[in-house]
Amino acid sequence: MALIRSLALSQGGGIISYNQQAKQEENIVNIFIGLGGTGVDCLREIKTQVYNRIEPDLITNDGKVVYEHIRFLGVDHDIMSFHSIGDEDSRCNCLPLFESEMFALAGSGIMLKAVKQAGDVFTQYAWLSDHIDQIGLDDYEPSGLRQEGRFLIMAKADKFMARVQNVIADSKRGLCNPRVVIHIISGLCGATGSGIFLDVCYMLREILKAECNTEMCGYFFTPDVNVAHVQSNNVKKHIQQNGYAALQELDYCMNIEKNHGKFRQEYTGGKLIDWDRAPVDYCHLISAQDNNGMFVRMHTIMQ
Repeated sequence: MALIRSLALSQGGGIISYNQQAKQEENIVNIFIGLGGTGVDCLREIKTQVYNRIEPDLITNDGKVVYEHIRFLGVDHDIMSFHSIGDEDSRCNCLPLFESEMFALAGSGIMLKAVKQAGDVFTQYAWLSDHIDQIGLDDYEPSGLRQEGRFLIMAKADKFMARVQNVIADSKRGLCNPRVVIHIISGLCGATGSGIFLDVCYMLREILKAECNTEMCGYFFTPDVNVAHVQSNNVKKHIQQNGYAALQELDYCMNIEKNHGKFRQEYTGGKLIDWDRAPVDYCHLISAQDNNGMFVRMHTIMQ
């Protein structure tokens, strides 16, 4: 999709005029949360389509478009990762995320290597790999290990949950007991999205306990989506390994009630999350192609 800024609907132009945009559903809040590089890229595309096709709540005197009840939040390892694809980059003509729509797990300029050196912190997590150094870390990019992503969301769990609670509260203003729908978008084969998607789902479950009318939808990109864009066989293998592990977790947890299992984890601040339900109400697996070789087909699993 090519978006020419001067013709964007959000700027008052475009082929479709404002009065041709679809109205928002009444008394409903939609919050889109993108995890990791793949999730954030998809989130920007969704934001672009919303601004193009959905009627805003308000257009200010200076032409700013405001969506009170549709919100976006990108979650990635470092603030620099949100700018990995520039606004004028020919690969992505999507709207950028505002700073208020970004949540960095490691913060600007903080190296994961420095986190790794904090051995006293790492000893709390028996699941964290003893071989983390073998992959290697650079200035701010993760090594590709899912454990690193999970460690980062656990270390910032209290701040992340507080941020989401604020987003939900802000998006409900002016509505009377609205339905709250959370959309979680993530790749399953990198370090960040693959490492944090399950914890994020259950953190959101915990937050939504206070709401009476909620729904959670997960949109997860399978490994072939990312494999299609890399050349290195080693990277492809690593992507497939991460994806396989994440899909195993997702498959088990989507059937957690039948398995008589439970998700139980203590996070920063002593917050204990204890759930025996699936991580999302509706789970969508997004593949690069279907069995007939057709590009991008969505397979839906309902729980």
